[in-house]
Amino acid sequence: MKGVVRRDRVTTLRDDLPEPTPGEGEVLVRPESVALTGLDAGSWRDGVIGRLCVGVVEKAGPGADRTWERKRVVVEPLRACGACDRCRGGLASHCVSGSWMGLAGPDGVVPVGGCLAERFAAPCSALIEAPARGEPGVWAFASLVGCALNASRGVRVEGKTYVTVLGDGPIGLITAQILASRNASVRVLGRHEPRFALCERWGIRHRHEAEAGRRADQDVVVDCTGRPEALALACRLIRPRGSVVVVAPPGGVGGGPWLSDVGPASSAEASVRYCRGGGARDGLEVIRAGSVDLSPMLARRCRMADAPAALESLARRESLAAVVESG
Repeated sequence: MKGVVRRDRVTTLRDDLPEPTPGEGEVLVRPESVALTGLDAGSWRDGVIGRLCVGVVEKAGPGADRTWERKRVVVEPLRACGACDRCRGGLASHCVSGSWMGLAGPDGVVPVGGCLAERFAAPCSALIEAPARGEPGVWAFASLVGCALNASRGVRVEGKTYVTVLGDGPIGLITAQILASRNASVRVLGRHEPRFALCERWGIRHRHEAEAGRRADQDVVVDCTGRPEALALACRLIRPRGSVVVVAPPGGVGGGPWLSDVGPASSAEASVRYCRGGGARDGLEVIRAGSVDLSPMLARRCRMADAPAALESLARRESLAAVVESG
């Protein structure tokens, strides 16, 4: 079986991978489209990569619901145990033993293989039925849109004068679109000039991060950069008693420098909230409603053989995202 594998930080296409066998309560999924972002390019985990996909269920394993067979599905990338106190309390995204498909898991947690292969196994609990018609590549971004939606929740932007989104990657641009639908004053601070044209298209204000003022006058700052040092910038931008939302990479904030830079926020009595992932089901509904423009994420398409080159381009920040299509 073919698949894209990372080993010792080198990514290659392999054609000798073992065929996956679905376990108890699992199904076999054939990916139609796998979405890749800079996070996939920077992952150091060995094994099959890929965490965002839409595919068709080929076969149900033992104990799995056979009505899933032949259906198009989005696969939730987080593998939560479903049994711990957090999972039972509705906080599956904070599962103590959860792991993200195709990414490195927390210490002591067995990583879950990725989806950038001809087939992979997934539990029925991770499946969400996707529309049978339409562009498959769009649905692959459901989890990413769900994360952006989660970041925008819990923070009031209506009527606020200054709202800033830090970061012009996929999460930042999707989050900015969602927030801009609630407040026209939203602006994006980024580092990549070509992406500012997208903000122009959507009517969203933008500025280079290096040109941002430091007047501590922002009501809300949403940090979508994934860079620990960006939190310090967010804290310098926020006004007293403002709100900072940090979109943490899958796996959590990991402690360390992220938690040492909140001094300016605490002295200003600003709130800091960490957002960890989001539901693909919610993201699917946002996409279905046409509330976000994902066409820039679909600009680079390739086959599996070209996926390693696409990942290199993402690592160099030359592409916003890439969609690997089957066939």
